[in-house]
Amino acid sequence: VSADGRFIGGMISCLDPGIDPADEEENLHGRNYPCVWKWNESSKDYDLTCYSDLQLPEHQGFFTFDMSEDGTILVGLLYTFTGSMIPAMVKDGELKIWNTLEVRQWPFEYKGNTYYFDTGFVDGIEEGAEEDLWFVGGFTSMSGDYVFGHRSVASEVDWEAGRGVLTHMRSVYNIATDTFIDVETDAVGRNSCGLDPEHVFATEDNTAYFVEGNMKIAVTDAFNLDADVEIAAIYATDNSNRVLAASGIWFDPAFGEYFETPLLIILEEPFNTGIDNLKDDSRVSEEVYDLSGRRMNGEPTMKGIYVRGGKKRIVL
Repeated sequence: VSADGRFIGGMISCLDPGIDPADEEENLHGRNYPCVWKWNESSKDYDLTCYSDLQLPEHQGFFTFDMSEDGTILVGLLYTFTGSMIPAMVKDGELKIWNTLEVRQWPFEYKGNTYYFDTGFVDGIEEGAEEDLWFVGGFTSMSGDYVFGHRSVASEVDWEAGRGVLTHMRSVYNIATDTFIDVETDAVGRNSCGLDPEHVFATEDNTAYFVEGNMKIAVTDAFNLDADVEIAAIYATDNSNRVLAASGIWFDPAFGEYFETPLLIILEEPFNTGIDNLKDDSRVSEEVYDLSGRRMNGEPTMKGIYVRGGKKRIVL
C-alpha cells in the first residue's frame, strides 16, 4: 500500500483471457495476475487494473510483494513451468524478467503411436532434471530505485543436455541503470528490505544481519539492541528508517519447540547514518519513545512499554 493510501498492489487468481469458464479442462489454466487498485476521488472508491493480458508461463503465475509509491511498478516473483521461481517486475503494465524461458517438445513412442510432452527450460537448464536444478528467486521489497531479493544465476550451461551450475545470489537490482548487484551466498536465502546496496537487511539461518558492502554484522550488535527474543528476520522499514517490522523466535521448554512472534524495533537514529555512529554509546539519546515511535514529553506515566537509549522500559 502506498504511504498516502491511493494505490494498493497485489494479485488476482483468475482464468486466462479467452477461456470459457464452462470448459473444465481449460479451467486448470488459471493463475495469479498482478493488479493495482487506484483511488478514484470522484467515485470515492478504488478502480481495479488487472494485467491479465501478460503472457505468463502455465504455472502459478506472478506473486506481488511490493510496489512503487505511484503504483506504476510491481515487484515479486514469477513461477516458471513446473516450479522454479525467478525475480520479476511489472513496469508500466509490461512484464520484465531477466531469464530466458523456453518450452521444448520431446517425442516418445508408445504402442506404435508417437506422443509429445513439454519440458520447461530456464536459461538453457531443464527444470528439475537433477535435484539441484531448480531456480530460486524473487523480489521482496523496493526502496526508490532499488529492489531487494535473491536469484539463482546459471553458468557452465550445456544447452543440449539441459545441464548447468546454479549459484544462489543475494541481489539488489537498480531500476535506473537496469543492473544487478549480486553477492553469492551458501544458503538459499533472500534479502528482506533495505535502503540502498550499502544498507540491506538480510535473512539467513534464522539470524538477521545488517549488510554494509561485504561486511555482515548482527543487528543486535549494530544497534545496541537488548532483545528478549532472537531476531529471525526484518521485513520492512518505515519512511524515517527508524522503525523496523520484524519477527523473533523463542524457545518454549514446555513444548520443546521454537515459536515465532511479531517484533517491532524502534531505533534512536535512522539506520542510514552508518554503523559507526549507531554503535557510538555517546550518541545514545535518553529521550523516551512509545512503541509507535512518538517521542514522549518527560517521563511516561501511563502503563505500557517504552524505549529509552535503545532499551525497553516498562511502566506498571
